[in-house]
Amino acid sequence: MKFSAVLGDMYPADRVVKCGVLAEKYGFDYVFIPDHIVDIDGARIDCWTVMGAIGAQTKKIKLSPGVADIYHIHPSKMAQMVATLDELTAGRAVTALGAGEAMNLIPFGIEFESAKKRIKRLSEYIDVTKLLWTSNRERMAFYNGEFYTLKEAFIDQKFVQKPHPPIYVGAIKSKSLLKIIGEKAEGWFSWIVLPKKLPGLIKTIEESAKRAGRNFDEIDIVTWLYVCMCDDPEVQKKAVEVGKAYLYVERSILKEHGYEVSAPAYTHILAHKPFPNGKALLEASKDVPEELVRKTIVIGSPEECLEHINEYVKAGAKNLGFRIMTISGGPTVEETLKEINEKIMPHFKG
Repeated sequence: MKFSAVLGDMYPADRVVKCGVLAEKYGFDYVFIPDHIVDIDGARIDCWTVMGAIGAQTKKIKLSPGVADIYHIHPSKMAQMVATLDELTAGRAVTALGAGEAMNLIPFGIEFESAKKRIKRLSEYIDVTKLLWTSNRERMAFYNGEFYTLKEAFIDQKFVQKPHPPIYVGAIKSKSLLKIIGEKAEGWFSWIVLPKKLPGLIKTIEESAKRAGRNFDEIDIVTWLYVCMCDDPEVQKKAVEVGKAYLYVERSILKEHGYEVSAPAYTHILAHKPFPNGKALLEASKDVPEELVRKTIVIGSPEECLEHINEYVKAGAKNLGFRIMTISGGPTVEETLKEINEKIMPHFKG
């Protein structure tokens, strides 16, 4: 079992770096940094700059965006950046890619394409990135896709990992994206998912890998877990309210339980509408059932959290990605990283 710290992108960059260094100290295997320009509430940091700073102060922990928006960086530049990070960190760079979110595209004049086009673009992006990683002056890269073209292309930047740094794909439940993971990626970076739904989603990846002649056992499964580890009932109550907002924008889980909402699809939410701020989102989501929140968000004492986390492990998670909730009056990110090390990891390590 592997452990990942999905570090928030709302607090100052220097604190995220310190938390990344602490994550290595406390035995985490990966650090994932969200890649947003904007989001509902809070200033955003650049994941690439932060990963470089964490990498310079650590020796073991792997570093990845969580996940990189492919629309802002051409695959040739992505290939160069990741290879450079891999060289600087002696082989610790990972590339988790996503198909784009409206809030980071529309306000900046970038078209938010149809789901079909975004998925096809992501598939080509992986092909082009890997092709460039295997290119050189003697073996130039050629590619003629719908979205990307290479002609006598190559990059000189070398990397440490062989055959190249791993590529993960961020996906919620899209079967098309899960199939792409099986066909050509090294890992799945999930978002909110019920434990009972996880095996079916993993099965889609496994079947796709088999069709492509790949070894499914070599594909990582990173299960995103929002976690608030605290005994205080008042803090837990606040965490539940925040958890309602998460579910409100991820409508599929609500629909599966017969709860209809009029909220827009998650990918169509902008940083300023339909909710002008996080407070407005919390108000809109207040009627989401608490019972459903507790099935999907890890909230409770260390013992209660361990029991919930174990459901994901039994369901097929290979890599537990902890996104620590910062709740007023509750433990800090730093304190929770330590708590996970002391009270969660020992049950799965070895």
